[in-house]
Amino acid sequence: MNAGQDPAEADATIVVAGAGPVGMCVALEAARRGIKVVMIEPRTPGEAPSAKCNTVAARTLETFRRFGIADQVRAAGLPDDYPTDVIYSVDLVGPELTRIRMPSRAERHLDGFLDSHWLTPEPVVRVNQIYLEPILFEAVSAEPNISVRNNARVDSYEQTADGVVVRCRSVDEPDGGESFAVRGRFLVGCDGGASTIRKAVGARLQGDAELGRTRSTLIRSPQVLSLFGERRPAWITWVLNSKVNGAIGAIDGNELWLLHRGMPKSGEAADDAHMHRSILDLIGIEDLDYEVVSHEDWTGRRLVADKFRDGNVFIAGDAAHLWVPFAGYGMNAGIADGVSVAWLDRKSVV
Repeated sequence: MNAGQDPAEADATIVVAGAGPVGMCVALEAARRGIKVVMIEPRTPGEAPSAKCNTVAARTLETFRRFGIADQVRAAGLPDDYPTDVIYSVDLVGPELTRIRMPSRAERHLDGFLDSHWLTPEPVVRVNQIYLEPILFEAVSAEPNISVRNNARVDSYEQTADGVVVRCRSVDEPDGGESFAVRGRFLVGCDGGASTIRKAVGARLQGDAELGRTRSTLIRSPQVLSLFGERRPAWITWVLNSKVNGAIGAIDGNELWLLHRGMPKSGEAADDAHMHRSILDLIGIEDLDYEVVSHEDWTGRRLVADKFRDGNVFIAGDAAHLWVPFAGYGMNAGIADGVSVAWLDRKSVV
């Protein structure tokens, strides 16, 4: 929270529930035009997200260029000389079935790649959300028109003739936390797939509730890079064999790797033995030296809310649509939501 700004006492034009990439882009887009924003976020200041969304799309980079952070985002991705190739194989060390050659940042200006000569100054960047969010948070923290209340959640809201009264509660106290209210002209729910705001709006998700289940493990292992041998390394290796199907993604181009393995729809226990065996089957070796940094089991969905608005209350990002996160469409589409909804009726906000 910026010095001298207490959202428990101050009014704002826009109140944002959730300070993930979508919520922060709502705030930055609005604040650039002099609109005051208060954000309510359950996490501690700068707390890292789980490792997800490895792609920042060209359109999103163009938005970040306007925010003045595109250079930082590019620098936070894979190293300049690390290729963004995509491989299809039976495992990481086995024969390649096919390879799609894609450029590293140092090769981006060269001919011969499928995405050479994009008609944009900001081509796609392979950068994980664990590196992206701190850059956005730094930009938010430096913006005088944005106030962030961390360690707090939105419980409910009430629409009035003048806007919205947002009822909140701190989450870092054992007795249930202090309650407080924030008054705003608009409320934007960017509070994820389990969105409190979506439920309060009365919106229902429609579509496919389960397309597949995935086990994702972020590991630290310098050994994995060496397994490419003399081959050109890849950003993503898609794997399909008789024991496992999934993908191996390079996070830092050195020792961090995100390993996805498909799970039966019926579910199974996330025991350590299965986790270890599935990692070995994905990579194709019997012994791997690695450290588990984080782990998450998740369900791929294809759902869209039947409405995105109730009066002066809006939803955006995962609160509004849950998509299988291929190509980073979830976060990037959500950021497009956020930038668009930040252009609320200017006659009402100036």
